[in-house]
Amino acid sequence: MIQRLSYPSTDLLLNFCAIVYLLGIVGMLSPAKPWFVSQTPVSLLLSYFTLLFFHSPHTRETTVYFLCAFIVGFGIEIVGVNTGWPFGHYEYGSVLGPKVASTPLLIGINWTLVTYCSFYALEQLLPRLPHLVFAPLAAVLPVGLDFLIEPVAIHFGMWSWPSTGLPPLENYVGWYTTSLILAIIWRLVMPHSLQNRAALMLLGLQIFFFAVLGLLISLRAA
Repeated sequence: MIQRLSYPSTDLLLNFCAIVYLLGIVGMLSPAKPWFVSQTPVSLLLSYFTLLFFHSPHTRETTVYFLCAFIVGFGIEIVGVNTGWPFGHYEYGSVLGPKVASTPLLIGINWTLVTYCSFYALEQLLPRLPHLVFAPLAAVLPVGLDFLIEPVAIHFGMWSWPSTGLPPLENYVGWYTTSLILAIIWRLVMPHSLQNRAALMLLGLQIFFFAVLGLLISLRAA
């Protein structure tokens, strides 16, 4: 069982995450860029375990979501990389670490992090939405975040689109469909009592990180 820290200690953990994201922006645009880029798996795992630590309650049902998000996300990426469906033809570089079937294992973690933070944010913003409204609306949020992630990830060699250079429309359709499936699972297993002090902060940090980096990369290229 995870032992809960006191509030001052947990605040230190959240502040540390914020510092890591801010240093990442500076570092990835500095002469030390190769080292900072190579630490992407570390920052992703830090975010994931911070999310997991603050997740409450820990029940069998909520564990189902973590497992489903990883399996569905990782599984659909294996299909996508090896067949070109449903995202289009793309391939991963070496930045995200060890691969299975040409797909980094961390991609399953990324799907879990992105969808959990997005769905939790919508639950907080618009509580008690009917299932038929929640799932289609919630699926939009991960797609929006992927739109910010794509140019940064491509620039730093995390993945590439050899034929087009940029993600095609079908990539976002695939993201929406996969996110919709996970949003349905979320509503089936996540309790109304769900609490996570880190989720909104991590979502905000990801949006800020990729939006600022994407803008600065564009300005440098102009």
